[in-house]
Amino acid sequence: MNNCMKLFYFAIFFLFGVSTQAQDITIINYGTTIAIEEIDLEFVEVLEDSRCPANVNCIQAGKAVVLVNIYVNGNISEERKLEFHPSGFTNLNINTLFNTNGLRIKGLNLLPYPVAMTKTPKEAYFLDLAIDY
Repeated sequence: MNNCMKLFYFAIFFLFGVSTQAQDITIINYGTTIAIEEIDLEFVEVLEDSRCPANVNCIQAGKAVVLVNIYVNGNISEERKLEFHPSGFTNLNINTLFNTNGLRIKGLNLLPYPVAMTKTPKEAYFLDLAIDY
């Protein structure tokens, strides 16, 4: 391997990082609670879903906002609003539900994605969560 290739790979690893921590992906359905170690997460409400439906041209892309309650050792710790954009961009500061003692829980996506001329019942929604240990 020549020096240019070595430098290229070094730059890639430096810029993007190499993570050795384990990550699980799980879902939480609307109106339900899941337990992750000492944390309970409750998907309380879909506050907004103005994401541009599939196969529709929109002036604004919109966003979805959901409310999640966080319980620590059975006691409510806080309410968090998570935002999801059609571009797939996720602001980790907004969408990190919990981050302490080597455990980090992030909201990744809200599904299903809107379909034109169809109202999604709230009970059909679910959140994709990433859990880093």
